[in-house]
Amino acid sequence: QMEFSTTDLVGEDYREVMKDLEEVGFDNCRAIAVKDIYVGSNKYVGEVEQVVINGQSYVGEGTMVPYDAEIIITYHLKREIEFPFDQRMVTKMNFEQVADRLLDLGYTEVYTLPLKDLKTGWIKKEKSVQKILIAGVESVKKGIVLEYDKKITIQYHSFAKK
Repeated sequence: QMEFSTTDLVGEDYREVMKDLEEVGFDNCRAIAVKDIYVGSNKYVGEVEQVVINGQSYVGEGTMVPYDAEIIITYHLKREIEFPFDQRMVTKMNFEQVADRLLDLGYTEVYTLPLKDLKTGWIKKEKSVQKILIAGVESVKKGIVLEYDKKITIQYHSFAKK
């Protein structure tokens, strides 16, 4: 017997909902992430959007439901974006072009860091990328999937200010 309706679970944290359903005795629960949280979203990470039991989006409190009923919980996560570069691709590219491309894709935390390492600019060109650093990522590879607000720092060659 359901101790709550499915609408009571909407807006809760999906981990708590999973735990509550399993404690009641349900053993066929699945959680599916909807990666739709982006700038200005009013949802939070892990927030339940919908609970569907045996294909029904509304099951009222007190309703009898088999313990092995299929229960699907959809919840919100941050939007993810595929990273378009590897470290070798960006070397010698203009840092502004790289930053603009990342911003165009939807990344929101893109920073630039001048290295102030040039004396003549013959071997290494001014404004060319030295390295891209991504918070929590050991090696930058094309195709890795990152949350839209992952901190990305582009280090580039520049002349020291005199």
